Amino acid sequence: MDGLYEWFAWKANSPFAMKDAYIIGAEIEQKSNDTRKSTIQYILLHEVGHLLGVAKGAHPNWFTGGHPQKWPFSKLSWLTLEHGLDGKSKFDKTFTNRRKLKFYSFKDAPLTTNVIDEMYGQLLKTDFVSLYAATNMYDDFAETYAMYVHVVLQNLKWKIWIIKEGKTIREIINPILDKRCEGKRKYMDRMFK
Repeated sequence: MDGLYEWFAWKANSPFAMKDAYIIGAEIEQKSNDTRKSTIQYILLHEVGHLLGVAKGAHPNWFTGGHPQKWPFSKLSWLTLEHGLDGKSKFDKTFTNRRKLKFYSFKDAPLTTNVIDEMYGQLLKTDFVSLYAATNMYDDFAETYAMYVHVVLQNLKWKIWIIKEGKTIREIINPILDKRCEGKRKYMDRMFK
């Protein structure tokens, strides 16, 4: 995988075993800058987000744990921390398959592509900026941080679209700017001021 488009789409499709007509397309950089370098830069934004989440006290330290409601960022979406990285979110009653999300699973994924549109429909009723952010409170912060820097500070695009039988049926563009993500965007605004 040389470019950001290819990596981003590969990652977005990874929690779904390919068995149906749905697929996810993804774009987070202009075609002229779709390079291995920009791919590594975006991945590093996410990884720096992990470090800053702990350093800034946004969520519990992943080594020592703690109740997510006692931390300013994690309390926005998370009710409990259980078994390592897993936890219960405020949205689990309506985001029914959230806990089944296993990125980088592909053919071994517990979800199939027939739930892609449903998953994104449920995601849009939460304050998670991406499906990956919904997996745990640590990736919630890292994904939010990466998207904030990418979209808000660098003024670049973040776009996912769902394709069924060759036709785009849903587009999600720059979710960090959505009203539903306002609390998380304001958290990042304060962090960067």
